[in-house]
This record gives sequence, C-alpha cells and structure tokens, in this order.
Amino acid sequence: MWMCDSIVDFANDYIANLVKIVFFEKRFDETGQKDYCDHLSKMITYLSKRLEHGKDFLVGDKITIADFHVASIIFAHVFNDNYAGGAAFTDKGKAVVAENEVFAKYVERMQHQLKEHLETRAAAPI
Repeated sequence: MWMCDSIVDFANDYIANLVKIVFFEKRFDETGQKDYCDHLSKMITYLSKRLEHGKDFLVGDKITIADFHVASIIFAHVFNDNYAGGAAFTDKGKAVVAENEVFAKYVERMQHQLKEHLETRAAAPI
C-alpha cells in the first residue's frame, strides 16, 4: 500500500525534528517549544488531510502500520506524562492536537485502540 509507505516516510521527518529539539539540542526554552509546536502543527495538518476520507484510520477502515507509526509519535511526544521536555512541551502539544478537530478525534480512536498498552506502558521520556 503506497499510502501507508508515504505516511510513514512523511512522519519520519517529524520524529527527527521533535527528537532533535528535545534530545539533541536540548532546547527547552520558548524557542524550542515554538519549534516543537510548529513541527507538530505541520504534521497534524498533513495527516488530517489524509483523514478527510471520513474513515476511522489514516488509510481506511482498518488500522495499519501508518496508524501505529503516527501513534508512536503522538503518544511518545505529546500524550506522555514523562516526556523529556516536560509539561511545557506536552501541554502545548495537546493544545495543537485539540485545535484540529479531525485529528483530535483520530487520536481519541487510537487511544481507544491502544488503551491497554497505553495504560500499562513503562514510564519513559520518549
């Protein structure tokens, strides 16, 4: 499925950007938080367009590797109480998600799909 591959490839760029800000450059200041939000917003805007088909998941009615890949980003870098950047980042990230209704509903569906894992995962900064 080319769409799965294209979403995974697209999302990889955003993982790199988020990791670079927090883990390599350690930019925990307002500029780092702004860049984090800008990258997150661009990713969410693109992915929400992929959800315009009205289906539950990025590629259609069934969950795919693209959904798991995006979930790994969102639940590591935004919905993670132990994130290395702390609440200064995650609170802003959650606000960015909430601004996009289509994507916010998608995140809720993924939270439901991954409920057991998310409730039992080990605490980690990423």
